[in-house]
Amino acid sequence: MVRGGLIKVDGRVRRDYKYPVGLMDIVEIVPTNEVYRMVPHPTKFLWPVPIGQEEARYKLCRIENKTMVKGGQIQLNLHDGRNLQLPYEEGSKYNTLDSVLIDINEDKIVDYIKLELGSLGSLLMVRTWVTTAR
Repeated sequence: MVRGGLIKVDGRVRRDYKYPVGLMDIVEIVPTNEVYRMVPHPTKFLWPVPIGQEEARYKLCRIENKTMVKGGQIQLNLHDGRNLQLPYEEGSKYNTLDSVLIDINEDKIVDYIKLELGSLGSLLMVRTWVTTAR
């Protein structure tokens, strides 16, 4: 199945069976239309949780680093290796360790969660956002 291109991770076909699947990654099995989000489990490392097709395009990522790049733009380095470049005005409102909800099809930030006392940047936030956005 993997070599045949029937498995997608974060919306991209992965043909390497050694490709790592990480926290909050979206794994899709194309022939059966099954979609899973990889979330932490108390006794195992990661656990697949079934999700719907409408939720499969959103991913919650933590901002690991924030740097200024050439041209006055701000680059956000996310926990899964993605880098997003934003104009200074937009990028300055995000801080390190905040969580952002990104649309993986367009690589755009849809929403963000500030790291504050009592805030939960979790799968629950993604599901709440998807159901209320419609």
